[in-house]
Amino acid sequence: MDTFPNSMRTPVSLLVVLDRVTKDFGDRLALDSLSINTSPGEFVAVIERPGAGKTTFPRCQFRFTPVTGGAIRFGVQELAS
Repeated sequence: MDTFPNSMRTPVSLLVVLDRVTKDFGDRLALDSLSINTSPGEFVAVIERPGAGKTTFPRCQFRFTPVTGGAIRFGVQELAS
């Protein structure tokens, strides 16, 4: 699977990469294979229904909550896997 779908972007040019991030709380799935690639200067807005994982997403990204699966990278540094 190509993690970087835009052929003009390389792993080094990406600032934050969430690669198939999954988070569950026992029997409740909060994030299901979430993948987002952002470059420096880009902004991401998350709009979704209540209970869809909008708060869990940044909590995992900033390592307040451990991920169940997938990987989070900041530049070339792996933050979670």
